[in-house]
Amino acid sequence: LLADTKRGVEDECARLIEQAGPPVPDPGARGARTVATGARTVARRLLALADGLTVRVLVGDLSGAEARELLESELAPHLTVPR
Repeated sequence: LLADTKRGVEDECARLIEQAGPPVPDPGARGARTVATGARTVARRLLALADGLTVRVLVGDLSGAEARELLESELAPHLTVPR
């Protein structure tokens, strides 16, 4: 059951990454979104990182803010959204 749930989360994460749109020729263009190739691979990496960071926050090794900063720094190269 847990494996099925995990797979569903991975599927949804990959779908959202793909839904963000195709890669843009110039990722530095103002207001551009970039999507890494291999949405499933990116989804797996991000979920594994999030799982590990969650454990570290729960055991008191990291603060929530530190975990968020680490996750955002890993996410940034895969999806960039204008602020």
